[in-house]
Amino acid sequence: MKDKKLRYVVTKEIAADRLCKIYQKLEDEAIPYEANIKNIARGIKQVTIHCDEKDIAYFTNLLSDEN
Repeated sequence: MKDKKLRYVVTKEIAADRLCKIYQKLEDEAIPYEANIKNIARGIKQVTIHCDEKDIAYFTNLLSDEN
């Protein structure tokens, strides 16, 4: 997906134990995105998703979903 720039960013700090759930949700995602994970502190990860403007709300909800 190098032909289209993903200019918008959604970022959320999450507990490390939630990371597997995030990966499962993103694994078969049809919407174009790029994700980066950073270790912020022990047990805390920062998830950054680059996406299109129209998908900001979708990815914000995905990262905020506690289930």
